[in-house]
Amino acid sequence: MKNYDKLIYKKVGNRIQYLRKECGKSQRDIADVLYVDESYISKIETGACGISLPALFRLADAIGVSAADLVNVKWENQFKP
Repeated sequence: MKNYDKLIYKKVGNRIQYLRKECGKSQRDIADVLYVDESYISKIETGACGISLPALFRLADAIGVSAADLVNVKWENQFKP
């Protein structure tokens, strides 16, 4: 995986974690909605892995935001693909 891919996963994961906590949901709550293990949610939030588009939309529904809200992060020219 390239460095900018890791950066994208990390930034989106941080955003997902922030919004999940803002709505008062636990990783377990989200894991139940996505039919995955809680450790997978942890990996997404820490940037250790990505999330599929269908799962991203289900997660957004679960916390009451749009999928666009989940990926709305600032890049600030930190990488060049």
